[in-house]
Amino acid sequence: MLDEISAFVSAKAVLDGEYTFSINNPEGWQQGSSYRLELDDDRLYFTGYDTTIREYDFTVYKPDVRNTELNKDIKYISSGSISDLMVD
Repeated sequence: MLDEISAFVSAKAVLDGEYTFSINNPEGWQQGSSYRLELDDDRLYFTGYDTTIREYDFTVYKPDVRNTELNKDIKYISSGSISDLMVD
């Protein structure tokens, strides 16, 4: 199941001037999760990007998790040692 966080900014009264809005998540952004910001008012735009861009997708960095290891009793065969294979 996909958890969805929605943030609605009411900018109706302040769009007559130039303002910068910052969107944050009071619960915190989940590491490794992806989010999408969508602008549904033509007067809004992402600073530093073409004004025709209406969606901005981003993923929050998550460090690699290395909490597993391979079974030491498994015998590995390198691909270079295998020859004359046939596919049924």
